[in-house]
Amino acid sequence: MSTVSSQGSAGSRSSVTTPAPAASLNAPPGVIILAKAIVARESELQGQITIGGGTIVHPSARILAENGPIVIGDGNIIEERVTIRNVFPVNEDGSSRTLYIGSKNLFETFSVTEGNIGDLNTISCKARVGKATTLRNGCVVGVSCAVDSAETIPDNMFIYRNGENIERRTSDFNQTPPSIDDHLEFLQKQLPNYHYILKTST
Repeated sequence: MSTVSSQGSAGSRSSVTTPAPAASLNAPPGVIILAKAIVARESELQGQITIGGGTIVHPSARILAENGPIVIGDGNIIEERVTIRNVFPVNEDGSSRTLYIGSKNLFETFSVTEGNIGDLNTISCKARVGKATTLRNGCVVGVSCAVDSAETIPDNMFIYRNGENIERRTSDFNQTPPSIDDHLEFLQKQLPNYHYILKTST
C-alpha cells in the first residue's frame, strides 16, 4: 500500500492512499488445477503439475516438479508443511520421469514424498517416502518412519516405528485414511472461508 501526497490550492496537503495490487489467484505457469480442487494461494507450486479434482492443498504445502512433471489424482488431502517433489533421475534417453500420486491419499504435516504413490494411503506426520520406493494401495507409513529402499511396497502394508526399529505388517483389509470423505467435504467448505484459493483451470 502506498500514500501519495498532493498540495491543494490553499497550500494544504492531502494524502491519497492507493491499495497495493491484489495478488493473482491464477495458478502459476505449468500448473493445471482441475474442477473442485481447493488449492490455497499460500502453497508453493513449482514446475509442471496437474492437481486432480477435489484434491485439497493447504497453505505452506510444497509441490515441486524439479526434475519432471507431477500428476496428482482426485480427492487427496495435502496438509500444511507437506513436501511432494519429483527428484527422479532422468531416463537413459534424457527424458524426464513423471511422479504419479493416486487418489484419496492423506499426506500429513511435515511428511515428504518423492516416490510414486497409489490410492488410499496415509503418509503420516514427519514420514518420508523416498524416490526409489513405490507405494501401492491402502498402506500407512507411520509417524517419523522413512522408506527409501528400491522396492514396490504391496497393498495394505502398515509401516511403523517400534523403538529404534521400523517394522512392517500386513493387514487383511484396505487401510483407507479414516473418514477421508467427511474430511474432504469439511475442508472443501471451510478452507475458502479463511484462505485465498487459486482458480481452477477448467
